Amino acid sequence: MKYNIVVATHHKTGTVWMDGVFKAITRDFGAQFVNCRSQSRYQATLKTPFVLFNYNSDFTAYPEILDCDDVRIMHLIRDPRDVLISAMHYHRKSTEAWLHEPIPGYDRITYQAALRALPTKFEKYVFELEHSTAGTIRDLLDWQYGRSNCFDARYEDLRQDTQLSYWRRITSFLGFRGAEQEIVDRRF
Repeated sequence: MKYNIVVATHHKTGTVWMDGVFKAITRDFGAQFVNCRSQSRYQATLKTPFVLFNYNSDFTAYPEILDCDDVRIMHLIRDPRDVLISAMHYHRKSTEAWLHEPIPGYDRITYQAALRALPTKFEKYVFELEHSTAGTIRDLLDWQYGRSNCFDARYEDLRQDTQLSYWRRITSFLGFRGAEQEIVDRRF
């Protein structure tokens, strides 16, 4: 690994997929995998080489990591319409704890129960947009695009990349070469 890597995703933009890919890559290269969501004081524990994985692309508590000379960033984005559709269907069925806790101001109904109770898909999408996905879309818009050390990767392009050409553009940018490239290709 030529660089330390930051992987920045958003809800429903391939987070679970990339989490698995980059955890496997760190094992293959003997690198450290750090989950920003669970290790808020990560800096004291970072050892080169590392992959820092951030599930919501929020670096307000530690923005300096994005500007380090030895860091390359993969920022994964997705069409906001698809984020909304995926989130609504996921939230209707998921067992995540927050979906089963009463929503303040909703007479003790849970998010999932409120979503499921709506009679049409359109109403479900509007509810999802107003209560959850709008935050993800704001985060997508608020990201600082155009960083020289960042590859803004599109989920849709990765999903269709059967020849691995797009993946190789990303991983080459991240600093993988030769035999390393073959390893990261297998993990993808």
